[in-house]
Amino acid sequence: MIDEPLLKWLYIGSLVVCSVAIAVSHIIWQRIDISLGVAVGYVISLLPFLSWHWVLRKTKGFQLTGNKRIILLVTFGKYIIIAGSLYFVLVNQLLDTVAIVSGMFITFLIVMALSVIRFMSNSNNSQE
Repeated sequence: MIDEPLLKWLYIGSLVVCSVAIAVSHIIWQRIDISLGVAVGYVISLLPFLSWHWVLRKTKGFQLTGNKRIILLVTFGKYIIIAGSLYFVLVNQLLDTVAIVSGMFITFLIVMALSVIRFMSNSNNSQE
């Protein structure tokens, strides 16, 4: 189950690693469009987790079942924001496309690695 402390842990961990990735990309290429592309990719890929966190808070961990409209609205809104921002940035060629995808991929890898680490530590604690 995804709970609030796990989500906060994922935010903080991914923010630290992605900040380092943004700084390294800026140092290596010295182009702002690449650095901002990594940052935009990070924000776009973290948006589903942020919306999930908001839904968990609003429904008190899905204990309030009358909020199905809120969940649907947040879900569709999230995908509209993601698709719209990607369309706007990519069609207008405002940022480097590879940098955006790299930022999204880095965030995905970080979230998956932190989730596995957290899961493994919880399973080791439950066996003791």
